[in-house]
Amino acid sequence: PQERRGLAHLAPLIARLRAGHPGLILLDGGDALAGSPEAERRAAAADALAESSPAPPAIVRAMNALGYDAAVPGNRDLGLGPAAFEAARAASAFPWLAANVTRESAPGAAAPPFRPYLVLEREGVRIAVLGLTTPGLPMWVAEGERRGIAVGDLEEAAARWLPVLRGRERAHLVIALVHRGRDGESERDEAEAKGLPLPNAAGRLADSLAGFDLIVSASAHRLSPLEPETGAGERAVPVVAPGSRGNGLALARCRLERHA
Repeated sequence: PQERRGLAHLAPLIARLRAGHPGLILLDGGDALAGSPEAERRAAAADALAESSPAPPAIVRAMNALGYDAAVPGNRDLGLGPAAFEAARAASAFPWLAANVTRESAPGAAAPPFRPYLVLEREGVRIAVLGLTTPGLPMWVAEGERRGIAVGDLEEAAARWLPVLRGRERAHLVIALVHRGRDGESERDEAEAKGLPLPNAAGRLADSLAGFDLIVSASAHRLSPLEPETGAGERAVPVVAPGSRGNGLALARCRLERHA
């Protein structure tokens, strides 16, 4: 089994990167809140009591200390139950983004429970981060546990928000922060049988919408690329994956040129 090293061992590396690159942006692609015994215990207690725990989860405290700029909720985060997830979100010093998620707030009405995007400015450059989570949520989280949450198609949501980010927000650089990973074949048959979109679709998104400059994917459970690459590689838009369980860090360097 893969060694679980956690986030702490990445702190010195992140500090060195920030010292050399003041414009560094730190992102998480989801499923950060679930998986540890501490997280599962908190989720069960908070959901049973329908109230938040008094102290934030350890992973949120670690992410706050490391200075995360944004995260996207993964299917395991959304499956924790609303009380546990909202307690973690309230303790987060960064926003959770998901442009393709809605929640039924009243019969026949749906409201967006998450911010769709975040715009950051670094050294005069406007960077937009659009959050998208997996439309395969119903494959892993039972309807009763979703509590009215619905997840729409990745490409439809991206196509709707890209003109906003390029136009009204005047973003020089647009990043898609996507849960889940590349175009995995393992769940394709199950998704088709249940009439659901492909859950691992970051690669398809990269090829279908060239309006992104970078896609950060998660839940591929591997670090990709393993060797330095220049350009998009096999994709129309470059896709990076940061591994899992805090074992690795995917670094993308973006060079912008000014045109008169």
